[in-house]
Amino acid sequence: AQHNEAIELVDSQEVIVAMVIAADTREVVLSKTVDAKVGLTVANNVSGASGVVVISLEAGSLAVTQLQVGDTILSVDGQLVDDHAATVASIDGNPGAVRLVVGPRVRDLSAVLSNVKSSKSSRVQDSVPKSPRFMVHQPLMVANRQ
Repeated sequence: AQHNEAIELVDSQEVIVAMVIAADTREVVLSKTVDAKVGLTVANNVSGASGVVVISLEAGSLAVTQLQVGDTILSVDGQLVDDHAATVASIDGNPGAVRLVVGPRVRDLSAVLSNVKSSKSSRVQDSVPKSPRFMVHQPLMVANRQ
């Protein structure tokens, strides 16, 4: 009965409703600076699964300290993501602290990696404006530079 009620509710709304299955998530904040690289490559998830998958991390980068290969990025700065190019554009477009919601790790990367061969993955650019609005004072904390 609950499933049918949910379907009726969705069908009765003019606005599209997004439903997600609850999963363990965590927030990761990457605080960009002039000399810090994001160091992250993502690819589309497979089989219509939500988010994009981290497929490589650069040693010494911001991402390597908080992410692992196989992590699923579900949102960037509060916006749901499911396309590697849009995800990279969102991360590159924010000159300061980028907030990621990271979901469960993909257990078998072989399907994601074989899908990369037929499409493209995207590497986050490591360019940051020469005068960033934010600087890191402590891990996960940012302050206005003014």
